Amino acid sequence: MSLFAWRWTQRKIPTDDILKSRGVSLASKCQCCEQEESLDHLFFSSSVATQVWTHFGSIFGVAQPKQASNWKININWRARGHLRECIPFLILWFLWIGRNDSKHRLICLRPAVIIRRIRYYIFTAASSGLLKAEHWQGVHALAQNFLVQVRGIRRTTVSTIYWIKPPDTWFKLNTDGSRSNQGMTSTGGLVRDSQGQVLVAFHGFLDAGSILKAELTAILQGLLICLHQQLFPIWVETDSAVAMQIIISVQCSWDLRHILTSIQGIRANHATRITHIHREGNAPADFLASLGMEKRAYAEYFGSTFDKRLVGLCKLDRIGCPTFV
Repeated sequence: MSLFAWRWTQRKIPTDDILKSRGVSLASKCQCCEQEESLDHLFFSSSVATQVWTHFGSIFGVAQPKQASNWKININWRARGHLRECIPFLILWFLWIGRNDSKHRLICLRPAVIIRRIRYYIFTAASSGLLKAEHWQGVHALAQNFLVQVRGIRRTTVSTIYWIKPPDTWFKLNTDGSRSNQGMTSTGGLVRDSQGQVLVAFHGFLDAGSILKAELTAILQGLLICLHQQLFPIWVETDSAVAMQIIISVQCSWDLRHILTSIQGIRANHATRITHIHREGNAPADFLASLGMEKRAYAEYFGSTFDKRLVGLCKLDRIGCPTFV
C-alpha cells in the first residue's frame, strides 16, 4: 500500500489516461459510468468515489473530504501516523482494488463494497495490534463506529514519594526485608514519632528463607520493640504489598502461620494500622535491612548510637524522592 501511495503522488498509477499519455492506444471507459477513465475521475469525481469520500468525511467531520490535505491533524502529516490521516490513502487503495476487480474479474464496482472493505481493514488492523491507542488519539469515541475497542493510553508520570509523619500521639514503624543472591535473608526497621524523630532502629539476620518471611518477621520484630517500649498507637508501613495483604486477610501458608499469629496477637490488644509505602519512601528501613545482611546479627539502636547514614536517609526521606509511577 505504501508503494501504491508513492506511485499515486507521482501520478504513475496505470489508469487509462496515464497509459494514453505513454502512447498506449486503447478504448477507455470508467468502471462505474460511461465516462472515460482518468486518475482524477476514478479517485475523486466518479459517483463511487464521491460516495466513499462523503461517507468517511462525515464520520471524521472533514469538510471537502476529497482534498487529501484536509485530513491532516496539523500543518504537517504526523510522523507516527494517525487513523484520520490514514483514511484518504485507504480510500485510494481500495478504490483501485475495486476498479481492478471490476475490470479484470467482472466484479461490479459499488461504493458499499469499498466502504465495507475499508471498515474491515481498520477492524482487523486494530485487532491484530497494527492500530494502537495512540493512532486513535482524539477520536476514541469513533472507535465504536468501526467495532473497535480502544484501550486507554498508559502515561508515565514523575511523582515525589516521601515519608509522611504520623498524627500526634501516634508512632510510625517502617520495616523492610532483604534477600541476597545466595538466599540469605535479613530484616530492618525503625520507629519515629509525630515529629519525625527516630526513637529506635533495629536490624536482624535470618539465614536462608523467602523474602516474604523476612518482610513479615521485620514487622513482628518492630511490633515486639513497640510492645516493650510501649510505643502505641503504632502505624506500620511496609513496601511489601503482599505482606500487608496477608496481615489484613489473616491467610498465609503454614510456614508463616506462627509469625502471622504473633502479629495478630499484638494487634488484637493494641491500636495499630498498616499501610503500603513505595520503596523510594522506605529507604531508611531498606538501609537497616542491608545492614543486617552485612552484620549478620540482630541489634537495636537508640539515641546517640544511630548510624550517621541512617540519620541522613531519614532527612532525605522527609524531603522526598522523585520516581516514575
